[in-house]
Amino acid sequence: DVPMNQLSFNTVDNCLAACKNIDAKMRGHVLVWHSQTPNWFFNSNYSSNGSLVDEATMTARQEWYIKSVLEHIKDWEDKNNNGERIIYCWDVVNEAADDSGTQLRSGSHWYSIYKSDEFIVNAFRYANQYAPADVELYYNDYNECQPSKVKGIVTLLEDVKAAEGTRIDGMGMQGHYQMY
Repeated sequence: DVPMNQLSFNTVDNCLAACKNIDAKMRGHVLVWHSQTPNWFFNSNYSSNGSLVDEATMTARQEWYIKSVLEHIKDWEDKNNNGERIIYCWDVVNEAADDSGTQLRSGSHWYSIYKSDEFIVNAFRYANQYAPADVELYYNDYNECQPSKVKGIVTLLEDVKAAEGTRIDGMGMQGHYQMY
């Protein structure tokens, strides 16, 4: 049930090569994000207009994707950079907490399939399993200064930390600031 031909690593390979050439490090952004995962990834037969798959199917797809990305990056670094990490950390999950104070964005396909934070816990479990131990794993979000949102983020982070087989090293905090 995995579209093995759907992943292209050309862009990330070029970014890794550019970083290597100037001796720069890079933050990996992002493995699971509601707005950057194409709709077909959630649907039966990977069809743009198919019905949503069940939890077991989505979990297998999520593990395949995270494993494929993290193993490709590690293999590239091992082969082309003497095993030294260019990507020093990953934002494993981005912007999953809802601004309103409810725990999660209920409008995402991730939430529509799981109806819980299981996909977030799974993401950190798989990232922990497939990322090198010296690569840090983060949850990333914005508006974390709003009391209503921070409550949902804290609950989410506590769930990740409490789950077996997960690792989370920190939280990225985006700043979207304006003149006003």
